[in-house]
Amino acid sequence: MKMSKREEKFFQTLLENQGFLTASFIANQLSVSSKTVYRVIKKINDCSEYGEVIYSEPGKGFKINERVYHAVARQNLKQNDVDRKDEILLKLLFKSPVKMHLDDLYKDYYLSDSSIKKEIGKLNDYLSEYDLMIKKHGKRIYIEGGEDNIRKCLNQLISKMYSFDESVDDDNQLDFNKYDLQLIQEQIHFIEKKLKQAIIYPYNMNIFSHLFVLMQRYKEGKVIQQKEDSRLDIEELSLISNYQEVYEVSKQVIDKLSRYIHVALPAMEIYYLFQYILSSRFENALYSVAINENTQEITNFYIDYVLDRLEGDEHIDRNGLYHDLIHHISPMLIRLAKSIPVKNSLLEEVRNEYSVLYDLIRQASLLIDENYCYSLAVSEEESGYLTLYFARYLEGNDKEKRILILCSSGVGTSELLKVKVKKRFPDVDIVDVVSYRVFTNRIHQYQDIDLILSTLNTKQLNCNHNVLIVSPVFNENDAKKLASILKEV
Repeated sequence: MKMSKREEKFFQTLLENQGFLTASFIANQLSVSSKTVYRVIKKINDCSEYGEVIYSEPGKGFKINERVYHAVARQNLKQNDVDRKDEILLKLLFKSPVKMHLDDLYKDYYLSDSSIKKEIGKLNDYLSEYDLMIKKHGKRIYIEGGEDNIRKCLNQLISKMYSFDESVDDDNQLDFNKYDLQLIQEQIHFIEKKLKQAIIYPYNMNIFSHLFVLMQRYKEGKVIQQKEDSRLDIEELSLISNYQEVYEVSKQVIDKLSRYIHVALPAMEIYYLFQYILSSRFENALYSVAINENTQEITNFYIDYVLDRLEGDEHIDRNGLYHDLIHHISPMLIRLAKSIPVKNSLLEEVRNEYSVLYDLIRQASLLIDENYCYSLAVSEEESGYLTLYFARYLEGNDKEKRILILCSSGVGTSELLKVKVKKRFPDVDIVDVVSYRVFTNRIHQYQDIDLILSTLNTKQLNCNHNVLIVSPVFNENDAKKLASILKEV
């Protein structure tokens, strides 16, 4: 696990004081609420690969499990070198081509001049993949390269380093302006409201990352645009003409960002955002790009190639698979053409669980490049999502899973849970959102439920249904558990 600055302060407080510490004592020491103490400790324990780092005893408080803590600390030391390089790159990329003094960049790290020189060489090796290079003038350095490549590199780094949540509160551990992040979240909600449907995960986070990078580049760096609005080609202008509503929404968002950062953003930024929105998947696919012959051909090739090499596919619903797959591939082709990355947090699990299927998807992608000259260069993340579509139908999961969401009282937290689950798992059928009291009174109405998602302890639920206990904010760990249990129910 990677420790944030706040988590390091928690550990420091617990280590400096012997014995058990109460939540109120820790809260006073760190100037936070007791609620925040419980939340951060839960997060620390959830992220630990070695077991519970901070344990509690009723009436006593919290204490560090020193054996587990030392294992986590050793892992964190190994991670520090990687984190430092990423943070240095992030600063340079945001500032580019503004020069930064080496003393300012490395003031928080104790490295010799020779170590810094060696590290810059390694950073240049990484940047070369994006046609970028670190240039040096005396003790000052900067990154040289095109704006498109700078943003591609930034998007990849941010995707690797941070996991943007749906909400930004006082627990936000990103070293970025809280109000910047809140404004961007408001723009995501604005886009969804205007287009009258939700953008599903991870495409909402794609747009978030794009807007964040855009804002930081204009605030911190010196953006040199290489393509003016007047140079849009016929195909791009035709796309705008076909999706005027999406383009108008993009324009309104860019106008809001312009006013916020007090910079007149060029019209080309509208088109860039327009591309990101079109390359996203919506709950009802109303704004996916029109399906053309190329998309149909690619979709059919994937289906034929994969199913011809698998056994036991005689009863698969090919029409259903084709329908779902083509509505994924259509925006995927835009992402690939415009080098828009997508994050897949389940990739490792997909490769382990569906290794044969995943390998077939990768092989099919290479053959499409060779035989059809589409030059897709499908990433591993995209391949992971394609694999899940096939897995769903091959495992007989074409029937929607019926899920009930409930909490202890009221539906406030449950409604939040519903929104987040639906964005992450658009194919599930959320039958109802109820309180615990309503559920107990109407339990006979929910006999055909496949799964209950609840914020309650299982001991409080007197029923025979499959139950998954999750956090009201539905974090990454919850999403992984739900993905796993959906395969079984």
